[in-house]
Amino acid sequence: MKKYFVFKDTISGWSYFWRMWIQIILIAAFGLGLYLLAVTSYKRASPMTERKWLRFLAIPTLPIIGTLNILMANESDADYLMNNLGPILIIVILCYLGIHVWLLFFDSMKVEHMG
Repeated sequence: MKKYFVFKDTISGWSYFWRMWIQIILIAAFGLGLYLLAVTSYKRASPMTERKWLRFLAIPTLPIIGTLNILMANESDADYLMNNLGPILIIVILCYLGIHVWLLFFDSMKVEHMG
């Protein structure tokens, strides 16, 4: 159980995918999901690049996407966000969506993932 809470080891794209969905549910249930999403993003970025700044840039990817999914579920909240944050929100979403696609679909440098 400890492996889900520490910024150590690596995970595969499939583990990233399944953890993402389970942890988005945990955001709504307990609030614990945001931390776990950050750990999952870091673990997935670790085998894909040796640049530390890129790993740290990937950390907020899933928490931002998970939180926006919850916020955008209600139509009035989505309209409020788009009207008040418009272009800034769209640019941020597109940047993190690109990182998310990179984490989900691209091959890592490691074959064996432990974590």
